[in-house]
Amino acid sequence: MKNMKLKARNLWSVTVCALVASLAASCTTAPKQAADAAGDIATDSLEIVMSLHKKIKPECVGAYKAAFAKCKAATVQEEGCLDYGYYQSPEDSTEFLIYENWANEAALARHGQTAHLKELQETTKEMIESQSVKKVYALPQR
Repeated sequence: MKNMKLKARNLWSVTVCALVASLAASCTTAPKQAADAAGDIATDSLEIVMSLHKKIKPECVGAYKAAFAKCKAATVQEEGCLDYGYYQSPEDSTEFLIYENWANEAALARHGQTAHLKELQETTKEMIESQSVKKVYALPQR
């Protein structure tokens, strides 16, 4: 059992490190920097990567995952959704890394207005102990 926990911990670490490395290699954290580095490309034409870290109340983990799955089923059908999901820490089952990848700002903005996202937010607002959000712009490949 201890060996399985160590393997799960290593997998979690590798997954998070790979995600961070890929973002660092192809993204920047500020729209102006993205435009400057890409030669005055408008940020609304760049891919968006959202990274949300959430700590869920222990008694709410199952309900949170169910609510997220319902929202995800509709979200992945949205125009401009490139990827949407989460990782759950094997060390602390209440810690989640939610990732979203959108074709552009317009797709992300449309997602923000959808009924399924609003329902997820309403359903889970009392389940969340803490959260942080990071938004980055992916530079186009040259």
